[in-house]
Amino acid sequence: MTPSDVMEDDEVFEISEITFVVERKLWKRICPVKIDYQVKLHERGFVITSGSIQVPGEGTCNI
Repeated sequence: MTPSDVMEDDEVFEISEITFVVERKLWKRICPVKIDYQVKLHERGFVITSGSIQVPGEGTCNI
């Protein structure tokens, strides 16, 4: 994703030099959000937790 891909109705956050872009309508539904990177014995990846939604992935996540 490039800066030109960010839409007018997106929320943009920069945390620890990582930029996160979330559609504003989705953000209002899933807020608060926790993004964690986990390394286990045979797997690693991001775990996105939000209210009652948890989406495990392996490096990327498309909601």
